[in-house]
Amino acid sequence: MKLKGNLSTIAVILLLALLFNYYTYVNSEVNYRVADSPDENLPLIFSKIIVEESSFVWHSEMNEKYNVSYFRPRNSIDIGGNNYIGPYVGFQMLLATARLYGFLDYIVPLAGCAGVLFLYLLVRNIFDDKTAIIAALIWGLNPSYVFFSNMYYSNIPAVTFSIIALYCFHKGIKTGKNVYIGCAGLFCLYAVFTRTSEIVIFGSILIGLIAARWGFTRKIQLKEITIFVSIFLILRILWTISNSSLNAQTVDINTGGGGIGYQLEYLMNNLGFYADSFIEYIVGYPPLLFVLAFFGVISVYFSKDKMQWFFALFFIELFLLFFGLYGFRGETWGFEAVSIDSSMARYFVINYAIMSIFAAVFLTRFLKRQDNSRIVALLLLLIVLTSTTMIFESDKNLIKTKDRLNMWGDLNRQIVTNTPENAVIFTRALDKVFMTERHVAIYRTEAELRAQPDMAYWYTGANIEKDLVPLIDKMLSDGVPVYVTKEATELFQHLKKNKKYKLTSVAKDNMVWKVEKVK
Repeated sequence: MKLKGNLSTIAVILLLALLFNYYTYVNSEVNYRVADSPDENLPLIFSKIIVEESSFVWHSEMNEKYNVSYFRPRNSIDIGGNNYIGPYVGFQMLLATARLYGFLDYIVPLAGCAGVLFLYLLVRNIFDDKTAIIAALIWGLNPSYVFFSNMYYSNIPAVTFSIIALYCFHKGIKTGKNVYIGCAGLFCLYAVFTRTSEIVIFGSILIGLIAARWGFTRKIQLKEITIFVSIFLILRILWTISNSSLNAQTVDINTGGGGIGYQLEYLMNNLGFYADSFIEYIVGYPPLLFVLAFFGVISVYFSKDKMQWFFALFFIELFLLFFGLYGFRGETWGFEAVSIDSSMARYFVINYAIMSIFAAVFLTRFLKRQDNSRIVALLLLLIVLTSTTMIFESDKNLIKTKDRLNMWGDLNRQIVTNTPENAVIFTRALDKVFMTERHVAIYRTEAELRAQPDMAYWYTGANIEKDLVPLIDKMLSDGVPVYVTKEATELFQHLKKNKKYKLTSVAKDNMVWKVEKVK
């Protein structure tokens, strides 16, 4: 038995070492890391502000001096007075801590490995060691989990804290020790501050505690429920009091507002999106995982172990809650084409964890039958090969992401070298490349905002001739170095055609141009 335990430990350590190598692929291969999207840019910017200025608030002297609002991170929250905050303060603090101690490149990969480790521990405690190792392997190599463990999104750390909370929840039920119930509340809290939608975990555990009290498992005492809720709520209240100006950051879950009738109507109106999400990102991502998970649910249904049966119901409930929360969001990035980098793929990371658990349950029980070991090995090999192929050979794979980020990083280094620190760069979308190093004015034209009103949340509208050109003239008169990116097409073309201005390229690929007035 001791030898068997040692082999399991060695297998888990080797798996985590392999996964850490996968999860650090992008950051280890990129020369200088910049953000790949506005969602990455926000936590990187605000974590830098926390470290350098001991503040959670973005305040631009350029906005104040010129009475504009172009100088702000996309998707930041306006709290008045030319002050902006970013969402997910818990994630900002996590990145700030890593930045402060010099392991920013490794914090999300480490969180990814921790998530796999605690999934293994959770499944081992509920089922057995073989099931746990298989579940950890399947989830750890899930294409989206690998991809986003390489990126600076809040999803992976938030899911990791949620998995730890679930582990503590199970230990609390099994052992009756209130310290585990308290820890479940604590990790729920940090999961919520890392990504607000993880409030679903808090609700699920609370429902689980109440259900357990009704006799599914060991009799849960009312004081255990009280401890769990109290730990979460007391710390949440203390946090809110100490950071009262930041309470806007907790608004994340898009419920549409309104009462129950409105919610039901909203649900009915989005059934088509739910159907598409289910087919594309649950059944078809990849199909083999869904099939194995489906048979896993059936096999647990016939289990005589009350604890296994209880947690199978709990995982199904959690799966449905997260699918209900995100399944209707058809406007998200990449929804129209399934890919490992799409928003929907990262929203459903915890759903894939649950599917991996049920798939592992089926494979383990199928393995126990005579002469099925080769079939199980073949199925696992298919899952691993499918995942690896999607990670490194699909249209939106890690290799292409690494190459793209290398390109943006090289551009950043060129601009930092070729422009002064007080330079202002006008751009439409390259704020993610320059904003941590230079003043960046980001905009969309008024015509674009009229066509897409929702974009007003992300951008300040501008008229090229009436707003931007006079602003540039004023800055040049004040001696401020002004630059424009080529992808800011309308502004770039207007300045280039106007004989009053001289444009000089300052980047090898002519992406950024210096703007000067002709004397």
